[in-house]
Amino acid sequence: MLRKDFIICKTRNLLDEFMTPIITDADKPRQKFLRQAVAAILLSGSLIVTEFAGWIHDDCTDIFHRLKRLLNHLVSPSGNLAAIVYAYRQTASRYIQPDTPIIIDLTDMAKPRARRMKYLALVRDAREKKLVPGYWCVEVYAHLNKKRILPLSLDVFSIEDPAVGSQNLQIHRTVKAVNKVLDGKGIWIADRGFHGLTY
Repeated sequence: MLRKDFIICKTRNLLDEFMTPIITDADKPRQKFLRQAVAAILLSGSLIVTEFAGWIHDDCTDIFHRLKRLLNHLVSPSGNLAAIVYAYRQTASRYIQPDTPIIIDLTDMAKPRARRMKYLALVRDAREKKLVPGYWCVEVYAHLNKKRILPLSLDVFSIEDPAVGSQNLQIHRTVKAVNKVLDGKGIWIADRGFHGLTY
């Protein structure tokens, strides 16, 4: 048990050291939210708020209030994290060499029970092998030495959203945003699912 506590503590400290320069420009409530949420997501292995909330250590004794606080941050009008994402990519770009594979991939986020979420589209549910409500995703990550993966982008979108326009436009926006920070480093790689796309 002591060994597990030590590993968790050490992980939190290393993560805090990594995140400090990235979140410098955020306000204090946002800094606290990012420190807690990112550490809890990594330790729990889940992106579901109700699952990673238990890994957060703070003065809140009621899990309901902690969940409410986390969800409020996620839907807050002032929750634009574009500057933080840019700072993260700048930090990540230090690990990328001219020949580092930069992999772009399309995937789906199935929400079969969703009815009231905005701009739901039809996506393929791999488990059920049928079309269900959900969102499309475009992800970008760098493949470093020793099979290490460095995430660079995960954009969730729907072409039902007028602000998106089309799948091509969204992919172009994602590639442009990542490539701007990488400054031309890396070799972009896509699978044959991209053969029908035009730019």
